[in-house]
Amino acid sequence: MKKGAWVYLPYGYDPSKKYDILYLLHGGGVTEDWWFKTFPDTVTILDKILTFLYPAV
Repeated sequence: MKKGAWVYLPYGYDPSKKYDILYLLHGGGVTEDWWFKTFPDTVTILDKILTFLYPAV
């Protein structure tokens, strides 16, 4: 079985740091890019959420 996925890296991502993980599942029979096609502001929203939760990142 082959599955696709998108990996979101926050602005200022540093590969030497450890980060929490959030799995965002669409819950239906659609493709991995569904969130980004259906809600074009997904990345902006994620940036704002992470800035609020982790202001020092």
